[in-house]
Amino acid sequence: MRRIRTIFLTGIILSLPTVVTLYVLWVGFHWVDGLVGSMLQAIVGHSVPGLGVATFVGLIFLVGLFGTNFLGRRLLDWFDQLMEKIPIIRSIYGTVRQILDSFVLGESTFREVVIIEYPRPGIYSLGFVTGEENGDIIRREGDVTPGAAGAAMGAAPQTSLVRVFVPTTPNPTSGFLVIVPADQVTRTKVTVQEGMKAVVSGGVLWPPGLSAPPASQANGPVDGPGDRQGSGGTNGGQLPATNRIARLARMMKTSW
Repeated sequence: MRRIRTIFLTGIILSLPTVVTLYVLWVGFHWVDGLVGSMLQAIVGHSVPGLGVATFVGLIFLVGLFGTNFLGRRLLDWFDQLMEKIPIIRSIYGTVRQILDSFVLGESTFREVVIIEYPRPGIYSLGFVTGEENGDIIRREGDVTPGAAGAAMGAAPQTSLVRVFVPTTPNPTSGFLVIVPADQVTRTKVTVQEGMKAVVSGGVLWPPGLSAPPASQANGPVDGPGDRQGSGGTNGGQLPATNRIARLARMMKTSW
């Protein structure tokens, strides 16, 4: 009886992603068809199942086609500027646009993904490099002091500093800007898109091979995909199907 229960529960968990996906698609289809179809029904005079979805897809295609020519891009830029001037709408519109630009289109001011010890030593945070500084910011015994005052106090100049943006999860449009010495920044081989996926998903979609190294390796590149088998495994932090089913079966036997 226990084996039957384990097999049944395992089947439910393995089938759940497919069921949820189909349900979301079904709900989305009916929502779009009802929203657009109700407007078309007032014009046509009767309801046509699927006409709302077909019209919606056609409108999206036309917007994409419209945005691929010069005139269309100019009008879309004007529309963006208009949306940014509306007090409440600009916060929603701007946030969604920034997430899409960095998460999907790859258009970002971020240069690379790094790992830094933040907010305290021993705790690592994922960050994005926004620039580097070679100015008058200097450091004395762990403190950052402006140039002339710090020089008078005998501080040694810090010639290489990195500006790192540490985003919050799951909204990467807010976060903290920290200035870190270059020798305390761990460079990675992860793309900005992969790093953004990790932030938006709360670490669920973790890039393969990305992990914080020991302090002695603070300035070296993190192993890239395939170089290390960490806790995240392979395939972007997702286990292969066979390993996933095996682990799931063991977990169900232990729990139930």
